Amino acid sequence: MKILEYKQCKNNIYEVTFENGEKHKLYDDIILKYELLIEKKVNDKTLKKILEENEKMTAYYIALKYISIRMRSEKEIEAYLKKKNTDNANIDYAIERLKKEKYINPDSYAQAYINDAINLSMYGPKKIEDSLLKLGIEKSTIDKYISKIDSEVWQDRIKKILDKKSKINKNSASIFKKKMFSHLTNLGYNISMINELLSNFKIDTSNAFIKEADKTWGLLERKYSSKELILRFKNKMFTKGFSTEEINSFIEKKTDKSF
Repeated sequence: MKILEYKQCKNNIYEVTFENGEKHKLYDDIILKYELLIEKKVNDKTLKKILEENEKMTAYYIALKYISIRMRSEKEIEAYLKKKNTDNANIDYAIERLKKEKYINPDSYAQAYINDAINLSMYGPKKIEDSLLKLGIEKSTIDKYISKIDSEVWQDRIKKILDKKSKINKNSASIFKKKMFSHLTNLGYNISMINELLSNFKIDTSNAFIKEADKTWGLLERKYSSKELILRFKNKMFTKGFSTEEINSFIEKKTDKSF
């Protein structure tokens, strides 16, 4: 079958018109490999082979464009190509070629991901590890680079989180610490490290207490009086984690009674 025309498209693709009216968009690598510019003809068997190889090249270039935005894991590339309705054989070709060309490198990916997580998020080591495992990176590879990070890095990050959260805290010290334990655990920090830093963390909850006490007293005062008001107020404030001293001092100021 004769080739009648070559029309250059974007990037490295040419639209090739055959004498039977068929038009196929082929990569220049394929055109050169099969010497189509010289022969300017091809039989049906060879054309079938050319089109199959061209599909493999399509998968490769789709993946190459995908990783040009940022580094990707093998699992990410495979999932992306499947979304593009790429055949498994072509996915395998693309991935193997990218591996040979060092575009897929689990070690480099793990290092880059961990560095980004430290610089751009507040994730702890366990959260980072879980994320990388979901992306198809082996645990041994992750551990190799996570273990290089000094424990002081994780401690400093926990301290920053505690300092930031304490500035907007509206709870008692005990509830604040319970919430922060849960929050830091979810972020993937080491439990013993969390407990140690929380036990030594000092937080001023006087403003939080005054705001909550005034609010609670005001709501209860509309419904109750005297002893029942005081009893209900105490119960409410106890459940919110505030101390007996704080509660009694507030009631004394409100009622001119000592406790």
